[in-house]
Amino acid sequence: LIQRIKDAPTGTVSVRLDILGKPTFEIHSGSAWDRIAWTNELESRVAVANAIYFGTLGQRCELSRATIQKAIQIAKSHGVLRVLDVNLRKPFMTQHISANQLNKLAC
Repeated sequence: LIQRIKDAPTGTVSVRLDILGKPTFEIHSGSAWDRIAWTNELESRVAVANAIYFGTLGQRCELSRATIQKAIQIAKSHGVLRVLDVNLRKPFMTQHISANQLNKLAC
C-alpha cells in the first residue's frame, strides 16, 4: 500500500538543539506524506486489517487528512483497532486538531 509520488520527496525533519539541549523541530513541507491519496486497494485492506496506526502530523495537509480520516472511519465501522500517535508540534497545533477531534478519531 506504499504510494510513490515522483515529484514529492520523502518527508524530512530538521532538529536543532539550543544551548541547554532542548530540541526544536522543522518539519519540511511538500513531502510525499502530505499527499497520501485514497485508493480502492486501501479501502479494501483497511476493512480487514488487524490494526491501523495513524498520527496527527500526517493530517497536516488536506489530502492526507481526508485519506487518513476516511480510513479511520472504515476501520471503526469494521471494529479494527485504531492506534493514534499524538505528535503536536508547532506550527501544526491548531484548533482543527483539538483534543476533542483526536478523541473522536481514536475512539
